[in-house]
Amino acid sequence: MKILSWNIRGMNSCHKRDIVRNLARDHRMDIFLIQETKMSKERVEKIKFFKFCESQGSSSNGASGGAVTLWNSHFIQGVPFCHDDNHIATLFKHIRDGFSWILFNIYVPNNKVSRRKFWARVSSFCCNHPNAPWLVIGDFNTPLQETDKFGGSQIQLDSKQDLADFINDQCLIDLDLTKASFTWSNHRIGAELIQVRLDQALISIDWLQRYSCSLNSMIKVGSDHYPISLMVEPKGGQRRKFPFRFEKMWLSHPSQYNCVKEWSIQIDGITLFHIAKKMRFVKKMVKKME
Repeated sequence: MKILSWNIRGMNSCHKRDIVRNLARDHRMDIFLIQETKMSKERVEKIKFFKFCESQGSSSNGASGGAVTLWNSHFIQGVPFCHDDNHIATLFKHIRDGFSWILFNIYVPNNKVSRRKFWARVSSFCCNHPNAPWLVIGDFNTPLQETDKFGGSQIQLDSKQDLADFINDQCLIDLDLTKASFTWSNHRIGAELIQVRLDQALISIDWLQRYSCSLNSMIKVGSDHYPISLMVEPKGGQRRKFPFRFEKMWLSHPSQYNCVKEWSIQIDGITLFHIAKKMRFVKKMVKKME
C-alpha cells in the first residue's frame, strides 16, 4: 500500500489540480492526503482524480486550511469519522485481509491556543478508540528535533513541546525520512536559506507489529512543500530477520566512535522513545561499518 501526503497551498486553480492528477497517475498511490486546499468541503469532494473513487473533505477557514482524503475503494474501504478545517479522520479497512485502522490527515494550526486545542481534540478521539491502530500524517507546522531545521530562527519551544507531548502521551513513533532531511524550503540562497521538516508521519505500535513502513520525500512541484510518500508492506512477506549479535571485530573499526556519538545525542521524549530512536541511529552506523 502507498500513501501520499502533500500540503498543496491552494487547489483552486486548474494548474494545481492538473499537478494532483499527474501525481496520482504517475505514482499510483492507494490513498492521497492533501492539506491546505483552501476550498469548501462540497467543492473539493466533487473533484475526481485518477482511480480515486471515494473522498472525504473538510472546508477551509477563509484563505487557510481545508483538506481532502482520497482513496481507491477497489483496494480499501473508507468510512468518514470526523473532520474540521484542520483534520480529517477516516476509518479504513483492507479488502484483502480485513485489517482496520484509523488515519488522520492533519494540518496543525500555527496559533498557540488553536494548536493546543487541536492536539487535545485528536488525543480525545484516540482515547475513545484505544484498540484501533492509527496513523497521523500531514503538515505538523513544526519540527520535532533541532536537526529537523536548517537556517532561520530557533524552533519555538512551545510548539515543539506540544508535539513531543502528543507523541509521548499516545505512545506513537515518528518515522524518519529515508531520502531527505527536510520537507519545506524557502528556496533562498546562502545565509538566507531555510529548510525545515514540517511534514511528518506518526504510527502506533500496532502498525509496527503488522507492517514495515518507509517514509520518503518526493520532488517538489507547485508548492513550497515536498510531497511525502509512505510505503506500507506486510511483515509476513519480508525475508526473515536474524537476531542482533555483537561482533568483537567492530571494536577495531575506525568508525566505532561514531556509534558512541550517535548514542550520546539529545532526544526529547520518554525513556522508551529515547532508546528506540538512539538504537535506530546506531543501527545505521553499524550497517555502514559492515
